[in-house]
Amino acid sequence: MKIRNSSKLIRVIIYIVLSVGVLLIITPFYWMVISSLKPSGEIFTYPPATIPKNVFFNHYSKLFRETLFLRNFLNSVLIASIYTLISTFFCSLGGYALAKFRFPGRDTLFFIILGSLMIPLPVTLIPLFFLISKLGWMNAYPSVIFPFSASAMGIFMMRQNMLGIPNDLLDAARIDGCSEFAIYYRILLPVVKPALVTYIIIAFLWSWNDFLWPLIALKSEEMLTLPLFINNSRGQYNIDYGRIMSSSTLATIPVVIVFAFMARKVISGALSGSIKG
Repeated sequence: MKIRNSSKLIRVIIYIVLSVGVLLIITPFYWMVISSLKPSGEIFTYPPATIPKNVFFNHYSKLFRETLFLRNFLNSVLIASIYTLISTFFCSLGGYALAKFRFPGRDTLFFIILGSLMIPLPVTLIPLFFLISKLGWMNAYPSVIFPFSASAMGIFMMRQNMLGIPNDLLDAARIDGCSEFAIYYRILLPVVKPALVTYIIIAFLWSWNDFLWPLIALKSEEMLTLPLFINNSRGQYNIDYGRIMSSSTLATIPVVIVFAFMARKVISGALSGSIKG
């Protein structure tokens, strides 16, 4: 009886802690959404109104009518989508080579890739800037898509998941006449699908939220991404909080859609990775 009561108490405590955590996470997003529906003069009133008295859509109408928000929004969607596809392909292919092929220097190459994770990003910005300039990619989509498309973290993640696939399965496919790319596409990718989907989410979020490198590589207002657009809402002498809140609210919608669409695969991929580790 005591054991049963203690287990119920522990469960109640866990639910309370989780509820408080969810509340702390949701509150800033809720405040952002309701602030985007208030006139600028009411955003910082005290005490803050939890529900707007009058729904105010002027910030959204001005966003589409007076700015390049829609163009910058489409820029972010295009860049994040293409980057995610290319990065997922390169990382999964590199993980396959490092996990299932034996060649001289394989382990050394893998440790070099892991070691690149220890190099601070600012150290690489100057040589990367000159490289992009020489290629003529400045202020163009390739400048923010290709430089970081082969992620060391992604290669490591794919390799670790592919190591658990039996080599006998691949040998059987080779005997049946499958090419190496067919083995990669038809056998390996379906098996590591949870980890693959997990990396897709990580890559999309990284590209969608990236600020520093697009700030260097993209110059014209037509080419800006959403983080840069939101940053430009901060003027030299004033800050348009209504524009910041409305654009930030719209910027979270694709992320929520992608995560909601792939939530089950993300969770199962994280669990499978922790079990293998």
